Amino acid sequence: MWHSPYAKRRAATASKKRNKLRLTLQRVQAELKVSNGTQISGGARGQVIAARLVLNDFGPKGIGAYSPEPVMVGQEVAVTIEKPTRFYCKGRVIWCQLEESHIISQAPFQYRMGIEFIFGSDDEKRAVEDYCKDLSASHMFKKQAA
Repeated sequence: MWHSPYAKRRAATASKKRNKLRLTLQRVQAELKVSNGTQISGGARGQVIAARLVLNDFGPKGIGAYSPEPVMVGQEVAVTIEKPTRFYCKGRVIWCQLEESHIISQAPFQYRMGIEFIFGSDDEKRAVEDYCKDLSASHMFKKQAA
């Protein structure tokens, strides 16, 4: 089966390297407060929507979110996450689409949207970048025993 005397050893070493870091998906609850500027499609102004986020969708420029109802593109929202650590930032919905979900849950989150962060200052931007670094360091990767 092994044509080279070292092929088996190389395969075992490569397998160990692959298994050292495992990407984990962590789903968290969030709140999206829709600004009073315009109306949600089918909803009220100033409404708070319970949303769901996957921390792996979190980046220094924006985040992906799942919502039980649609939010219009261009709508400003305030994003609040309580776990793993508290996070608050304002953003703008840049896309929103209906998705078929294969996840069974009590509250269906059938709309997926992209939210681009709106920064009022460079300090806010740096705070979000630091939050992203903390997330990737402590919550997205888990080491496997070798």
